[in-house]
Amino acid sequence: MKRFFTLSPFLFLLIAFFSCVKPENATEDFYTTLSAEIPVTVVDTTMTADSVLVFNSFSDTITESLENHEGVKDYLDLIKRIECNEVNIEFNGLLGNQIIEKADVYVEGIGIIATIENINPSNYIFTPDVNSSVLIQIAYLLYLDKQLTVIVSGTTNQAPMNFITNIYFDLHIEASPL
Repeated sequence: MKRFFTLSPFLFLLIAFFSCVKPENATEDFYTTLSAEIPVTVVDTTMTADSVLVFNSFSDTITESLENHEGVKDYLDLIKRIECNEVNIEFNGLLGNQIIEKADVYVEGIGIIATIENINPSNYIFTPDVNSSVLIQIAYLLYLDKQLTVIVSGTTNQAPMNFITNIYFDLHIEASPL
């Protein structure tokens, strides 16, 4: 009986240690959203150097990094796999009769991922039908570079105009345990 009591603390510590050690192939599996917020300013119509009239056009860029993402930054070097499941786009700040006639959303290194037309104050949230191969390219680019450069460009019905384009990339990430 004395032997049992002597071994009990040792067995308890051994069990506790091995229950805390994760197997090598274990993964942390979580869903998150990478957001890109692009402030856009549309300036008055102007003449270019070639005397070509540019109609209320805009083009703005932002780079979003997983390194700045609170839920992902601790896993950056441990990421095994990334999936991009969906892209959602919002155009906020349109007033009255302001209309974005056409907006192209690009991801640098991939190309146009969505073209949206006739955006107005009551029609400003979109879930474009992004081809699955493009979603795979977005995920692969995030896996390799840990960041995306997003560009929004297009034309509006008037200027000056200010609005914000929010692009949300819904991600599924698998990472090795910490």
